[in-house]
Amino acid sequence: MQAMVRSAFTNANAAETLHEFLSARVLGKLTDGLESDRPDLRTTLASAQLLARQLYFVVLRSG
Repeated sequence: MQAMVRSAFTNANAAETLHEFLSARVLGKLTDGLESDRPDLRTTLASAQLLARQLYFVVLRSG
C-alpha cells in the first residue's frame, strides 16, 4: 500500500489507478450496502480519508 501511495503522489496514472482500486475494490463493496442518495460521494470521501492516513504514516516514517 505504501508503494501505491508514494507512486500516486508523483505519477498521475498511478493516482488514477489507486483511486479506482480504492473506489471499486475496497470501498465500493462497503457502499453497496448503504442506503444513501450519494454512494459515489461517500466512497470518494472515504478514499480521501484513507489516503490522508496513509500519507501521514509515510511522512512520519521518513522524517
